[in-house]
Amino acid sequence: RAQPHDPDPLFRLAEGRRLRGDLATADQLVAAAVRLAPAYGRTHRRAAGYWAARGDLAALLQHASRAMILDPAARDTFFPVLQDLLAHPAGRTALAGYARARPAWWLDFFRHVARQGSRPALDALYALHRQQAAPLLSPGERTAYVNRLLRDGDATRAYLHWMGGLSAAERAQLGLLFNGHFDLPLDNQPFGWVVKTPAPFRVRTGTTAGARGGALELRFRQFTMRFAHLRQRLLLPPGDYQLQGRVRLDALQSPAGLQWRLECAAGSPPDAGRVLATGAPLVGTAPWRDFVLPFAVPADCPQQVLKLVSAGTRPFEYRLEGGLW
Repeated sequence: RAQPHDPDPLFRLAEGRRLRGDLATADQLVAAAVRLAPAYGRTHRRAAGYWAARGDLAALLQHASRAMILDPAARDTFFPVLQDLLAHPAGRTALAGYARARPAWWLDFFRHVARQGSRPALDALYALHRQQAAPLLSPGERTAYVNRLLRDGDATRAYLHWMGGLSAAERAQLGLLFNGHFDLPLDNQPFGWVVKTPAPFRVRTGTTAGARGGALELRFRQFTMRFAHLRQRLLLPPGDYQLQGRVRLDALQSPAGLQWRLECAAGSPPDAGRVLATGAPLVGTAPWRDFVLPFAVPADCPQQVLKLVSAGTRPFEYRLEGGLW
């Protein structure tokens, strides 16, 4: 098998020339080293380090980008460097073209800043997108941005940004409960239905006899963990409400069954997780039937979460077999 030429001696020579002040020769040696093994991430890592020492942001980013494309493990090295650049005007200018081009590593970088970066760093990154002619945020970027806003307690702004990225079909499903008829796929949007996976059960949306439009099917086989795998975040103003729905049970076997539950969500002081209402246990076999679950949202519960959960509290009660719509 053909082996690449080793560029390391050229990089060492270049570093020596740089330290002695012979920058022109050092630059030529680095260019020659890159030409020797251009398809290897390690080569571009070394080149990026050289141009960082030279203070050339454009060349640093060019080789860092190439390294992260060729070797995704390099992202752990360069993401903190890129994040630091967001704090400086020159760094933001250098990153602007990558925000527009969105290379293969860009979404992971955006997610990195959204999860681990400071809020000023994330705001600077968001501002880069606002300056581009391309769509403001991709779906993955928008989800990461909205989740960070939620983590920071900025639920109203998060909701507006999430809503701004919806398609026409999705906007038609807006309401106090999003996609309440399950006419759309479950895609784990921040203010839509979230399905916790992987898990040993089947979940799908579709149509079935007796359903009024779309429906959600859950199917279990030897399921033994506590079920808390389906939820949606809500932003209901204080007041009295009713959760209305229909359910069909297909031989759902369980010591305790499943039930709908309304809780105060994280970020809702004083006690996130406070239960606002619980529905009747769902178990057995039954044709389609309507259900109504009344509940009240207090003033100190600005965010809520609707969950389908195990009705039991002890491990032997978690067992589920069969299905429901």
